Amino acid sequence: MAAPTDGPPQASVPSFLAGPLRTLQFRDFRILWVATMAMSMGFWMQQLTLGWLVLEISDSAFWVGAAEAARLAPFLLFGLVSGTIADRLERRILLRVIVSCNIVLSVALGMLELNGMLSVPVAIGGAFLYGTVNAFLMPTLQAYVHDIVGSRYIVNGLALNQTAQRLMGVFGGLLGGTLLFVLGIGGTFLVMAVGYAIALAILLFTRTSSRPGFGTPEQPSVRQSFTEALGLVGHNPSVRALLLLSVATEIFAFSHIVMISIFARDVLEIGPQGFGIMVAARAVGSVIGVVALASIGDRLPKGKTLLVASALFGLSLAAFGSQPWIVTALFFLGVAGIMASIFDLLQQASLQLAVGEDQRGRAMGIWVMGVGAGPVGHLEVGLLSDFTNPQFAIVFNGLVLVVLVILVTMTTSRLRRI
Repeated sequence: MAAPTDGPPQASVPSFLAGPLRTLQFRDFRILWVATMAMSMGFWMQQLTLGWLVLEISDSAFWVGAAEAARLAPFLLFGLVSGTIADRLERRILLRVIVSCNIVLSVALGMLELNGMLSVPVAIGGAFLYGTVNAFLMPTLQAYVHDIVGSRYIVNGLALNQTAQRLMGVFGGLLGGTLLFVLGIGGTFLVMAVGYAIALAILLFTRTSSRPGFGTPEQPSVRQSFTEALGLVGHNPSVRALLLLSVATEIFAFSHIVMISIFARDVLEIGPQGFGIMVAARAVGSVIGVVALASIGDRLPKGKTLLVASALFGLSLAAFGSQPWIVTALFFLGVAGIMASIFDLLQQASLQLAVGEDQRGRAMGIWVMGVGAGPVGHLEVGLLSDFTNPQFAIVFNGLVLVVLVILVTMTTSRLRRI
């Protein structure tokens, strides 16, 4: 097993790799970074296409929320399991298998749509399968970053990997909206499969190993590993506090994603291409957030920054929900993207640093489990939108999050000291 490297090679490196881009000194990280861009292109197009598909079929904010809930439900159901598996299997190989599953699923949904066989139940089932694959992808990918760059550079490594994901969010949103307009839903699914296939081809060049062999004598059993993962939540106060904040932010802030298609079609009346622009605007904000953290994230107080970012996330969403104009709506959606990426990245880094070397996959599984609380928010915001209106639903959820962050700040001192 190749041991993680705790610092860059000592050989002379180009000066532009000594600052925010320092983890690009690692060969396998450069490969993973490019593969992540290809995977992320598919991921963002997946989210956009499923949302538009269900909206077109059902004409209901509730069913759009239900589809996104189905996509995130596996994060809650399989979060700890996926983290345990990521700790026990060779992550380099596991990544390749997971990406292959996304290729098969995208081709299947594309062919079903082209043959007129996609209904709301089938689309929701597809969303659930995508979510299941992604629930295993995320902890494996984040833990593999640590395998390559080590503890010393984990924040920078995660930030650069998130930058790749967010950059592709910009292009994925713009490209997805255009493809929906030009090729339709079925053609967009097939283009998604091509993006995942490119990612798989790139991943074949990685060399860094993590944990080869399943069930070897020095490893605990699957049952013991799962019990340890539950113990991280029960006995590690830092992990528990991060999970609580994650659940609140997922329910009342990240749930706004399902409302973007509603705003594009019914509030701002800008159609599928405008929908793509809105997704891209949020992704631009996300890129700004992760680039800032890549530069200064190692020097920030992580707990306090998490709390501030979460509160500003809620305020920016409340401002977005009250905008009747496209320009100001895009601006506040971009600010929300900045806060979302800062929160997301610092939460992942804090969880990995709060546990032992052999528990990183399970820590990321706990993060995935927190993300799995999202379906509650997606169903809630969809129902609230149907019973009131989309603007009220977004503003209400944003302000609720601000109140909850204030309460967490007052009652959880340990989180402020991370």
